[in-house]
Amino acid sequence: ESLRRDLGSLANIPASRSYFVSTHRREFEQTHIVAWDYCRLIQVARSSYTAGYLHEKLAWDAVFRAARKLRSTYRSWNEMGDDYILGCQYFNQEDEENPHTRFVRWLQTSPNSVWKRLPWDIDPEALGPPVV
Repeated sequence: ESLRRDLGSLANIPASRSYFVSTHRREFEQTHIVAWDYCRLIQVARSSYTAGYLHEKLAWDAVFRAARKLRSTYRSWNEMGDDYILGCQYFNQEDEENPHTRFVRWLQTSPNSVWKRLPWDIDPEALGPPVV
């Protein structure tokens, strides 16, 4: 909703956000920066389960639903990561040097990253929830 309003009327938003949206307009129009939304959904589902607010099955259902949306929107971990960073910068009005960005860049480049070990097109539901 907020994104649509910003894209539709750049004159009604602060200059810094207006500049950011106009600079990244193409990315916003292509993916609507859903990586930020769905990665946050996964984090909220995990935290809600850990805190006892959400049953484990409901948490996994939310995680798998978000994973399906991410896989259908992006072609790779790196593409999703770049869009996540863009969403983070938009919603938090942060520059590129923040903890979120540093962590995603590590996931994109470190040989120890799970993103380097798991293929993008893996079906997380086929793997199932981790056994602890």
